[in-house]
Amino acid sequence: YLLNIIEDIELLGKMEEIEKDLDYEKLRSNITKLPDMQIILFQSKIMKSMARNTLKEVLPTVALTGSYDWTIDEYTKSFDQWDDRYSWTVALVWPIFNGGGTLSRFAQMKENINQIELTKESLENVFGLELKSLYLNYVQQKEMLKLNKESVELAKENLEVAKAYYSQGRISHLELLQSELNYSQSKISYHQTLSDYLINLSKLEKFNLK
Repeated sequence: YLLNIIEDIELLGKMEEIEKDLDYEKLRSNITKLPDMQIILFQSKIMKSMARNTLKEVLPTVALTGSYDWTIDEYTKSFDQWDDRYSWTVALVWPIFNGGGTLSRFAQMKENINQIELTKESLENVFGLELKSLYLNYVQQKEMLKLNKESVELAKENLEVAKAYYSQGRISHLELLQSELNYSQSKISYHQTLSDYLINLSKLEKFNLK
């Protein structure tokens, strides 16, 4: 036959070997685990720690110290006759002279933290939109893959019937060629959908973290 080369082309694997069940909410929860997001979160953590340490430089420090002593004028007396004395000291330290510069640095750090938070929010939105688009394509292509596989099987059955009819002289050679063409086109469509599906699936693996 003119197109009998198509008979050497077989479907790639079984559907159960290709299909993957992906949960959108689980993929969505993995956005914060992406490398770019982890870098932003780490930067935010470091900047917040630095801001807290800077703020401590302008806050007052309270120190409490104490002592407890025993004295006696005659060491021959028993211990319960010794005089006991204790004292407490409270100190308040407030850095006045460098407070202005420190507060300025703290304000700059707060602004940097706000910028990092905005960047984090923007990245989350970008990854969220990317995931949504990929997942919608995944759902559509997964369904199309099933339909195309069914079309291939139906076209193959029709081709077998056409071959039998042609051998019996019930259809023309042109009709047989049309059946072969339908079968070939259904397989091409299947493999194109499969290719798109696998490419999209590989992109989704970015969000399919353990």
